[in-house]
Amino acid sequence: VGAGGYATRLPAGAKEPAAAPFVTAAGAGRPVPTNDWWSSLAFLPHSNQMFPHPLGLQAGPKGLRLHYPGSGYTANAGGVFTAVFRDPDDLTIGDDATATYPDARADGWSDWFVTAAFGERLRLTFGHGSPFVYGRIDRARPTFTFGAAPKVFAGDAGAATLGVSVSGRHYGLFGPAGCSWSGIGTHRIVCENGGKSHFSVALLPDDKPETLAFFARYAHNHVTDSRVAWRYDEKASTLTTTYTVTVRAYEPGADGTLMGLFPHQARRSRA
Repeated sequence: VGAGGYATRLPAGAKEPAAAPFVTAAGAGRPVPTNDWWSSLAFLPHSNQMFPHPLGLQAGPKGLRLHYPGSGYTANAGGVFTAVFRDPDDLTIGDDATATYPDARADGWSDWFVTAAFGERLRLTFGHGSPFVYGRIDRARPTFTFGAAPKVFAGDAGAATLGVSVSGRHYGLFGPAGCSWSGIGTHRIVCENGGKSHFSVALLPDDKPETLAFFARYAHNHVTDSRVAWRYDEKASTLTTTYTVTVRAYEPGADGTLMGLFPHQARRSRA
C-alpha cells in the first residue's frame, strides 16, 4: 500500500463497536454502520433526531415524527446543521392497534435508505433526498397525529389522496386506492385502508392541488433499494458516480420516484 498501511486486528486497548441490539431478524447478521445518519435507530430503543434532507425524523414511543426544518438549516465550513424540533411538530405516523411502541428497530438498509420497524405491524422506509416516507402495515390502520387539527387544502374524507397544512408546512397523505379518511377536523387522521398494506406521506413545497397531484403519481412507488457505484479514470483524474434506486410499484402511476441530491452528488448521476 505504498507509504500507507492498515491493520486487520484492533490495536491494544481499543474497543470494538457496541453490539446493535435494536435490529430485526431481517437485519440480523448484517454489518451495521456506527456513524451513519440513521445509526441511532439500531443502537437506541428508538432513535436520535435524524436528518435525511429535506426531512427531519425521529422514532419515538408514539411512532415516527416528521418535521420540515426549512430555514432552520444552516451551513458553514464544518458541515450542514439544523435546529432541534419539538414534539409534536409536524406529525407522527403510527397505527391504530398500538398505543406505544417499546422500541423501533432497523429492519433493512441500503446505501442511503433505511426501513424502521415499529412492532410487528408497521414498517416505514425513508432516505436522503426523498420527500417521501413509505409505509407498509399489517392488521391495522395508519394514523397521522398532529399537534392541532391540520388544514385540509385538497381532497376530502372519500379521496385516497389528502393534502394537509400544519404550521405553514404542507404534506400529502397517500392511502391505497379505495381508502377513505376518518378524523378530519381533529388532530388525529386515520386512513381507512380496507386491509390494504401500503401508504405513504410526502413533504410538499407548497399547498397547490396540482403539486399534490404530481406527487401522487409517484406516491405508491416504494423505494426498496439504493446503490452507489463509481468509476475512477486515473489518467483523466475524473470520478463518475452512478446512483441507482429500485422501486416497487404498489399501484399504477408514473415510473421511478422523486428525489433530489446535493449538487456534488447529482453531477453525472442518475436514479
